Amino acid sequence: MVKDVKRKLQVTGGSTHVISIPIEWIKKMGLNKGDEVNLVLRDDNTILIGNTGRKSIAESRIELSNKDLIVDNIYRKIVALYLAGIDVIRIIFERDITNDCKKGLKDKIREQIMGLEVIEESSKEMVLRCFINYEDFPLDKAVNGLKDMAESMFREMIYSLKERKIRFADDIIQRDNEINRFYLLIVRQLKEALDIPEIGKKVGISKIKNILEYRVLMKSIERICDHIKNIAKNFIILFNEMPYETDPIQDSLLKTCEKIQNILSASLISLTADKMSIKESNKVIQDTKEIIEEIDEDLYEKILKKYDDAVRGVYNLSIVDSLTRITEYIQDIEEIKINITSS
Repeated sequence: MVKDVKRKLQVTGGSTHVISIPIEWIKKMGLNKGDEVNLVLRDDNTILIGNTGRKSIAESRIELSNKDLIVDNIYRKIVALYLAGIDVIRIIFERDITNDCKKGLKDKIREQIMGLEVIEESSKEMVLRCFINYEDFPLDKAVNGLKDMAESMFREMIYSLKERKIRFADDIIQRDNEINRFYLLIVRQLKEALDIPEIGKKVGISKIKNILEYRVLMKSIERICDHIKNIAKNFIILFNEMPYETDPIQDSLLKTCEKIQNILSASLISLTADKMSIKESNKVIQDTKEIIEEIDEDLYEKILKKYDDAVRGVYNLSIVDSLTRITEYIQDIEEIKINITSS
């Protein structure tokens, strides 16, 4: 099919300007005489023509040979298609798939990908369908869901450290799958916003060129959650090693955590362009720099000086390193917000 054509602009009726569209394009879009179409003027001065702004159902196939039947490898292919906006994924197996492989694949999809369900299944084929679209689950709701879960995870992480409640640390680790589900959904919708600008407008992304920045911003939040999970894992190990002992740096560690919690909340409260402020972002960045200096000058030094047990010292260093990384990701978020506000 022809993908690049040139047309001369013509005038009809004295003021109306028209261009002709290749018949192959009309057929592919499923348009007929009298149908309405949407015209969108993009930031780069190109014009997007769509059939009423609705996304058509996209389908793709994954054909697997005998050597390709590794659950993680199949899952990665499914994620790539899901993020590309594919609605129906048909997986074709060269030979009968084992029940264990089938169950492992379905469990991974169910745990990690929001809205993707198995609608057909046999020994040689599996068909997946995404039942979530931007109208049913708008981008702003997905973003708020990710933001709320990140704040909740950090708050419960502090509580588990303060009260030495291992159950809360376990809950934080289990919640990581939900974070991944929200993140993948957001990336899928951001990619769709490149084709359908109305999706971006629903969450305040009025400029297509900012979509990449929003994706990096969301990735930073997802990585913050990964480090919260890492802190919870290290705490569980430390608690199992010394369930009734008081950690010599606990007070300093909690004080630092509470400071980071405050700047994290301040950062995540404004994730849409209409709420972003360069002044506030600069303040948060300055706060993060001060916290990183305190960590370098206080926590690291206390761990290296006070721990005779090398194992306990290593796990505490891992916790402090995650706190540093979280603080650096908050800096990244604010720098991205400044870029969005300035563009």
